[in-house]
Amino acid sequence: MKKHLSKKRVVLAAIVVVALGIASGVAYAYWTSSASGTGTATAGTSGVFTISPVAITPPLGGLVLNSDAGISGTITNNTTSSLQLNSVVVDNSAGGLAVVPAHAPLLCDSSTNFTVSALVIGTGPGVLAPSASRPFTGTLHMNNLDSNQDGCKDAGLTLNVKAS
Repeated sequence: MKKHLSKKRVVLAAIVVVALGIASGVAYAYWTSSASGTGTATAGTSGVFTISPVAITPPLGGLVLNSDAGISGTITNNTTSSLQLNSVVVDNSAGGLAVVPAHAPLLCDSSTNFTVSALVIGTGPGVLAPSASRPFTGTLHMNNLDSNQDGCKDAGLTLNVKAS
């Protein structure tokens, strides 16, 4: 048996087809686009600490065999940004503890005649804000050796330190 299509069914089918066509056109009717860009920035450099003054304070009468002198100083952040302060140490690359004997040609070797304790940052390592300071301390000990130490009498001492 053959079914005949009625006008209503044909019109209804046409409306559905048009509606589906419009709907599918809406689903795919958008613009595609792409873009790219580049951004740049420059990182700043870290500053350096200032250490001043480094003082060696011998006992009354001067540093003698088997005695101690106090070491003190201040580390300051003179930059405009915070810096991490980890340590303060004797700077051997800048001469460490330098001794200038007063009685030439006698010599006074700093590495055998003197011992510098670990230098301690007052409140410990940490972030040092701009313009902030922290003290440090330590001890310089004049060793008592089994050899002649006359070269160290009245010798001048210079201690070089660095903070990082």
